[in-house]
Amino acid sequence: MSSVTAIIEDVFPKVKTNFSSSQLIKMASQMFHYNIEYTRGFPFAHLETDIGDLDVVVPVTLADNVSELHEFLFDDTGYVVSKNVKEYSDRIEKDSGFGAASRQAAIENGVVPDTGSEADLAK
Repeated sequence: MSSVTAIIEDVFPKVKTNFSSSQLIKMASQMFHYNIEYTRGFPFAHLETDIGDLDVVVPVTLADNVSELHEFLFDDTGYVVSKNVKEYSDRIEKDSGFGAASRQAAIENGVVPDTGSEADLAK
């Protein structure tokens, strides 16, 4: 358990959550009793590309993915993203050139599946 505590204490300052460090440690001690029934990857809809020597996963769009995340986690179908998320989403689309139209074109051309997060597009 001491290694789990050490990991939590190292990672905790880098995570934004409403759980306290002590709550996470308590949950970690019980994690072997959990049953994971369903998982999804985030971002849900994305395109992948190479930029120089880097493989990059670009959320398409970040705003849409955050809305879908709220639906998945909280069953909140009417969630409206914050101004900050919208600004980050717009910046990612501008910098990457990947937006909703890019993903739709990739789906129509058979480059990526229309569902799932296995999107893969070489720029």
